[in-house]
Amino acid sequence: MLIYIILYSMLLPGILYDAVRKSLSAKKVVLGFYVLLFTLFRGLRWNTGTDWSQYLWHFQYLNIDNVFSYSRYGGDETLEPLYALINVLVGFVGNYSLFLLVTNLFVLYTYYWFSIKYTPKPVVTFALLLLCASFFPVRMELAVTVLMWTIPSLVHRDFKSFLFVTVLAFLIHKATIIYLPFYWLLHCRLGLFSQIGLYMVCTFMINEALISKIILLLSSLIPISSVQVAAQNYLHSNFDYGLESVVSGSLSYVMAVSFLVLMHYSPIQKENILYRVSVNAYLFMSCISQVIPESLGDLGRVGGCFIWGLPIAFSFITECYLKTRFKYIAFMLLVLYCVYKFIRLCSLFPAALFPYYSIFDSPPYVR
Repeated sequence: MLIYIILYSMLLPGILYDAVRKSLSAKKVVLGFYVLLFTLFRGLRWNTGTDWSQYLWHFQYLNIDNVFSYSRYGGDETLEPLYALINVLVGFVGNYSLFLLVTNLFVLYTYYWFSIKYTPKPVVTFALLLLCASFFPVRMELAVTVLMWTIPSLVHRDFKSFLFVTVLAFLIHKATIIYLPFYWLLHCRLGLFSQIGLYMVCTFMINEALISKIILLLSSLIPISSVQVAAQNYLHSNFDYGLESVVSGSLSYVMAVSFLVLMHYSPIQKENILYRVSVNAYLFMSCISQVIPESLGDLGRVGGCFIWGLPIAFSFITECYLKTRFKYIAFMLLVLYCVYKFIRLCSLFPAALFPYYSIFDSPPYVR
């Protein structure tokens, strides 16, 4: 676990520099270093990360003849063709480590480009994107990264570009099809009471019968058999919510409402389209996470389509509050939130994360 602590602690000096300096060229150098560092960390691992064996197996057995027919689980469900094609193309010139390096470079470069291009505090945005995703991206995270390229079309209201990018993401992970209607929903103008009211409805007032219908509807819309099986298993399960679950749920509720209040009252130009879209993205992600539990596998990850919302919104908020007398408090709260997100990441599937193995370990395939 020490390597995780060391690497992610290196984000803090960059955040501090971003807070006190304005030189964009220097920030590009800082972000370039982070892109290189985390690309190597993620790409040179071995037998580390969730679903490791499954994705290694896919890479080894995919070829140009089965790109459109490769069965993910040995049944009728086929792997998405664009994801399969990426595996095959990389396989022509290298091994699985090259595949990890290429895909992670794409993810991190996307974070870099959008942080620089669209946000006032690029290092803050980049760090939060890292912490709001996962340590080691798999197929869904790759598809969500593709969805981030819809941000320009959202800002400029270009539906054709939005549709094209969403289809590309769909060809990597079918669950991202749920993102399509949000071209219109992300532009909604919602007041604070409407936002909190919607979140409260999703948290407290949607009864079990309605949630069951929503889950069945979504599982029928997403053509993935594993999603449909997970939905049926979930709907026929009985859950005993202990103290830990109640505390975690209460903390999530308090944080979500607090963030919505902060986003609403921050002194940011209300006509800033990107800020409004980002706030709505965070709202919808929070609502979806309340209605669709993470235990539903692929379906439970659809809220992740909007992970870019909070980092971008926080970048604008940080820019505003660092100009006020509350700048030290704002910086400390930002750092504390980063620490919280890091701890949360460490608690997700720890057996697959720790210890960290690289291709230089001998033998590299033993856990």
